[in-house]
Amino acid sequence: MPLQWRCQQLLTVHTGEQIWGLLDVLPGTFDKIPETLDTASKKDIISRIERAVTVRAWTERTRVTAPDTESENL
Repeated sequence: MPLQWRCQQLLTVHTGEQIWGLLDVLPGTFDKIPETLDTASKKDIISRIERAVTVRAWTERTRVTAPDTESENL
């Protein structure tokens, strides 16, 4: 298995809610991404990640509350 970096990602879904997940990146790819955020922006993102639910929790919650589209199509 190749070495990889595990990164947190913050996503905004169609409802406007922010969720976070993990993304594995190969170092050779990651090195090509320029640093673009200042310290204040990084702190803001960290704060939003701490308040966000995980992708797994959001998926489980929306699976329970989503309408049953299969039965509507019958």
